[in-house]
Amino acid sequence: MRILNLTLRHGQEADVDSPPSGPSVADRFVLSGDVLRNDERVGVGGLECVTVLFTPGPDPAGEPEALTDQCYGTVSLPQGQITAQGLVDRTGPVPITIAVTGGTGKYRTAHGELETSGPDPAGNEPTTVRLILGDG
Repeated sequence: MRILNLTLRHGQEADVDSPPSGPSVADRFVLSGDVLRNDERVGVGGLECVTVLFTPGPDPAGEPEALTDQCYGTVSLPQGQITAQGLVDRTGPVPITIAVTGGTGKYRTAHGELETSGPDPAGNEPTTVRLILGDG
């Protein structure tokens, strides 16, 4: 197993509010940014999350009872790309873990897990990627 400790520094971000106005199924969140290792830029990353489950809480302006996104993303590093995807329960505990679904180049046989607790106030998101690489 190979472990990559990376940080995604959030750069460009967009929230897409699908009808009806306010939080609802089909809302999207998109972001891209630099990927850092030991505070040095080593690549770029991007992700998109789509809300697939939304249940409002007792106070419509407050926290939802349920909010789940389907997220997928890619990290592009000098030796190839790593892709990941999974369901993210945004009302659940952190850290969240999603599946590494594949890759290119040195990572073409990759599978494993990607774990994050989300971004800090500065927009830096520490991420641990646990890779299992085959011989292929």
